[in-house]
Amino acid sequence: MSRLIATDQPRCYQSRPIHWLCNLTPEGDHKTAQKIFQDYLEELIP
Repeated sequence: MSRLIATDQPRCYQSRPIHWLCNLTPEGDHKTAQKIFQDYLEELIP
């Protein structure tokens, strides 16, 4: 999550080898992290 906030890239290098288990693309990007974060922000600041 911190990489998403700092760089706007939801990338995880540690889980990339098992990307199919972690909802990641083969490059290591989380498929829904940006949507989840935006939904969270909208709850905080309606």
